[in-house]
Amino acid sequence: MSLRTALFSLAVLAGSAFAAPAKLTARQIIDYDAVASLNVTVPNSAVGRLMTKYTPHLRIADGCVPFPAVDSMGNIGDGLKPTGNPSGGCQSSRGQVYARAATFKDRFAIMYAWYMPKTAPSAFLGHRHNWNNAILWLSDDSDQASLLRTSISKKSSYEHSITTAVDGAAPLFYYDSSWPNAHELYYDTLKAQQESPFVVDVPLVAWDSLPTASREALATADFGDEEVVPFIDAHFNEKLEAAYGA
Repeated sequence: MSLRTALFSLAVLAGSAFAAPAKLTARQIIDYDAVASLNVTVPNSAVGRLMTKYTPHLRIADGCVPFPAVDSMGNIGDGLKPTGNPSGGCQSSRGQVYARAATFKDRFAIMYAWYMPKTAPSAFLGHRHNWNNAILWLSDDSDQASLLRTSISKKSSYEHSITTAVDGAAPLFYYDSSWPNAHELYYDTLKAQQESPFVVDVPLVAWDSLPTASREALATADFGDEEVVPFIDAHFNEKLEAAYGA
């Protein structure tokens, strides 16, 4: 099923025998750069404070900056063709970083996920849509929790580190492509981030804080077989399992 044919819902207006006919309300697929970011929204709790405290710093070494994948009405971005240079058409956006947290086995996990509208290591090589995520493993879900290790997505697997560089509490990652492979996350250094103008600061929004329309749209959107939304119910636990054992 393509993105262009997904995400429709029917709303019938109740009333008298002479009421207006039913109206069709569509969650549309819109231009990738027309999707409006949501403002920073996290739970008002220790979990929300942990999400904020540990939000990673992401340096863009190559390719697109993060874009919002969905707006507050449930409209989904259509992505970008992998043409031109790696950052062609996707160098600027207010962006979004998504977070979801859960206790998993003996640890507390926070997943952070970024959406880029394309990955194009070079012209005409790559595809629309690129989801990447990092999982932070904490000792518990209290304000006093400590960071135990991190895991970064490598499409079908995860790479992990117990010595991740940080700035304050925030782990440091960068986004790049090792040609001809798709863009993905790598572990960064504080020196590289301090010397680069391409460290993005995008609004953080928690899965549980997303509007219902946004959650439903992400849960049913088709970004392609290799580009699943990692934090929706259908994939979240399997991603945690894969990263936990990495």
